[in-house]
Amino acid sequence: MTGSTPTASTADVLRLIQHALDEFETVPLEASIRRAIRIANLLGETYAALRLSFEIKPTGGHPAANADMTRRLMADPGDWDDTTGVAQRALDEFMNERRRPDGMITSHPVSLIEFWQRERVPSDELAPSQYESQMSWQLEMLEIHSRARHKVFTYLCSWERQVTFAVNQDDALAAVSQRVDALLSARAPDALDRFNVAFRRLREAAAQESAVEADEELSQALASCRRILKTVVDYVQPVDPGHRVSDDGHELTDAHYKNRLVEFLKERVASESFRGALGRHAESLFQRFTAVDDLASKGVHASVAVVEADFCALATYTLAGEVLTVMELDTSPED
Repeated sequence: MTGSTPTASTADVLRLIQHALDEFETVPLEASIRRAIRIANLLGETYAALRLSFEIKPTGGHPAANADMTRRLMADPGDWDDTTGVAQRALDEFMNERRRPDGMITSHPVSLIEFWQRERVPSDELAPSQYESQMSWQLEMLEIHSRARHKVFTYLCSWERQVTFAVNQDDALAAVSQRVDALLSARAPDALDRFNVAFRRLREAAAQESAVEADEELSQALASCRRILKTVVDYVQPVDPGHRVSDDGHELTDAHYKNRLVEFLKERVASESFRGALGRHAESLFQRFTAVDDLASKGVHASVAVVEADFCALATYTLAGEVLTVMELDTSPED
């Protein structure tokens, strides 16, 4: 097959985390650590992936090959030799936690520690001095094992909370997007087409190396956003030849669609607080249009203008959805 490489969705990652937690008490610690490393890689948590990898890194072998395998866990392998980078910090933490009172490092992997815990010599076969030595050794290994167990469990719990929030947010945004898309498709299909144009322009602007070319794409994207908003206003508050000026003296002509939007909110939204919130949203959007234009004209770095333009397009999308919802329901929440 050709095409883009499939990536795990946020919901997929959450299922992996929950599976690792559900089986945490029934599988060997090494298995839980490997699962956690996989999850850390999917989340871009390079520090956690490296730190946990040291807990299961086998002893022996070829040092250069071992290092190469560990580098593969890094989002940016080029940081491997950075003496203050993520790899060095993860290794320093591992060594500090494994350091013995005599200064030596206990570098045994968790799998070997678990093997020793299972295969220890029965105490009745040991001399008193041997028994004391074995108990001391076992206690040290148990402490290392417990710390590693606590660390991976804490990582998994933290990621579960983080990713659960992301999934809930994705679900909420998807529900809003579905509703707004349906309204646009039914009431202002031209606006929906223009949104596709605007978001394509923004992607192209982000990919441009030339500031001049990026500014041109941004200008076209903003023009699409302005036309989108006018299209929505034309639908909810078309020009009325007999009502070309509002009661407070503002023109309600074709070009003055901002004033017509304000007039629509005054007529259709009974709640003063809700009407004020929508009005502020609209005013903020018009200010964003001007702000992005200023960023581009003043030669501000293209990436800054692109980010602001992205928010501008999203604000246009949400305001269009809110206005069409008011029109659709013809009701408003109470103060």
